[in-house]
Amino acid sequence: MKKNTVRIKKSGAKVKKIRAGAKKPKGANAGIKRNKLKPLYSFKLSRLDDTQSRRIFDKKPSDFTDEEIKRLVKGVNDRLYLLEKAGLTLESRTYQNIMHYAEGGDKMYNINDEKMTVRVTGDLNRFKTPQEKYDYIRRLQQIMSNQTSTAGGTMKQLQRAYESFMQNPMLFTNAPNGEKMPVKLSFNDYREIWKSYKANVEPDQNGKWESDDVIDFIHAVSARGYEDIPPESLDRAFRYWQENKKDYEDMYAFMIDNPDVFSTI
Repeated sequence: MKKNTVRIKKSGAKVKKIRAGAKKPKGANAGIKRNKLKPLYSFKLSRLDDTQSRRIFDKKPSDFTDEEIKRLVKGVNDRLYLLEKAGLTLESRTYQNIMHYAEGGDKMYNINDEKMTVRVTGDLNRFKTPQEKYDYIRRLQQIMSNQTSTAGGTMKQLQRAYESFMQNPMLFTNAPNGEKMPVKLSFNDYREIWKSYKANVEPDQNGKWESDDVIDFIHAVSARGYEDIPPESLDRAFRYWQENKKDYEDMYAFMIDNPDVFSTI
């Protein structure tokens, strides 16, 4: 497999040997990473993660002092920063939900348009009623309780999603003898495809992406015979899909008529 590529192949296909001098991938799910991540579990996820500070999560919002609210805001923003540092902003459901609300005009969040990052606003003087302040604290507590608010939790959720995705009966191809064969896709390659999809294709009105689209794309690529696909080619293909709203058959025809899209393979 070429360096920095995503592999999609039918079950039973011969796997290329690892190039000389390359490190052998660890485990069956080892694959290609566009952004090299630092060890996720080495991060200190938040200064609020110690036992003493965690009591804040169990408090009633009406019992919070301003100082405790500020600490809670900092805890949420620390986690958002660590998700960005780990390259997981497109894969964290919590981060994507917050960005979705922020882009919709939610005053609880501020977007940095230049960096395309989001933070919780810590302005405590903007509340007009005690109920607004109460709701604000409850939302902060909910964010901190979400598994995908941390890098480690997001990776666990991604692993479960990958295992579920690979069990989808639609994710099979027809062998020459008529038998159904599953498409082989490593965990990291699964992540690369989803990241490219989310980066280049608009979500639905609820801010969600359809797994059926990804399955159609995998079928189109597999049927075309491509295996090692550079991330930039994934991006070009998904941009084409977004601009033209193509289905599986149209995508397959597009690949045949426009081989330059995958010219770096």
